[in-house]
Amino acid sequence: MMTSVAGLGPRLRSARKAKRLSARWMVNFLNGYMVSDGYPELSLNTYYSWEKIGTHQENKRGRRWPHIKEIKAMLIPLGITGYWLVNGDMDGKIVKNRADLPDLQTINYGMEQWAAIQRGDKLRWELNRITSQMTDAQRNALYNFARLI
Repeated sequence: MMTSVAGLGPRLRSARKAKRLSARWMVNFLNGYMVSDGYPELSLNTYYSWEKIGTHQENKRGRRWPHIKEIKAMLIPLGITGYWLVNGDMDGKIVKNRADLPDLQTINYGMEQWAAIQRGDKLRWELNRITSQMTDAQRNALYNFARLI
């Protein structure tokens, strides 16, 4: 059975917007990795098409999908886990932000996988679900509230 990518594009777009990065900045960032490694230059139109993957606006002809190296590189400035980008939060089972993973200083796919498959309690799942949708101000307020308990 093939993995569903429904919502991948909107997740990519929302993560980019949350970090206040322009699509042009993302293209330049990705080209810095890819072009220097011998891959063709990414266009802004192609990047925008990625933000439509899994939606009714997806262009299924004439556009290329992101290379795995581009996906991995995108995770760096966006601060998100690859599991969340591809799968969504799965009702709080998958952590969105790498910063929310314990002891994670750099991208660590093993830690992301461990966090994605752990059977945490219902409270942890609900916290993962709601924190993935919060603004920075809301996350900060929740953090301050939790520290008071």
